[in-house]
Amino acid sequence: MLVIGMMPQWFDDDDQKKYLWTDPFVSDRVVLVSLSSKPINPGLAASLAGRTVGVTMGYVYPGLDDWFFKSRLQRSGSISDETNIEKLLLRRVDCVLVSESAARYLIRTRRLDAKLRVYPMPGPGTERRFLVQHRHARVFHRLAPAIKQLNDDPAWRRAMAAYE
Repeated sequence: MLVIGMMPQWFDDDDQKKYLWTDPFVSDRVVLVSLSSKPINPGLAASLAGRTVGVTMGYVYPGLDDWFFKSRLQRSGSISDETNIEKLLLRRVDCVLVSESAARYLIRTRRLDAKLRVYPMPGPGTERRFLVQHRHARVFHRLAPAIKQLNDDPAWRRAMAAYE
């Protein structure tokens, strides 16, 4: 099994012993997205209590557990980041937690610049990697060197620029 875009923290594998992990191929961070007409700033605790935040079911948000507890936000799970943005636009949630790259991409491609506001969240950034089961070590040993060289590849840099 090979899984793209994962983080060791999502699999309780901080020591990277359960699975084989490539070097990161992209860095990102979690942001809070709200409607421009009803902005919600994650740094202002008073504006959060009792509100609903769209999260993607099964996702782990490293470093944000304390923020969730203090904010007293109600979580509303969906199957995808895009579904959460739809729920926000329909006012079914007050805000959405999403990766910054996904937020920027959805805002740009759906022309939502005037409708949505993006706030950076506290906590560590995210580094996306390939996860490979140990039984597929041969695949890993061919993949890992290629991932290590991605940032030097002009085609990769152009593809990544589409998410900025």
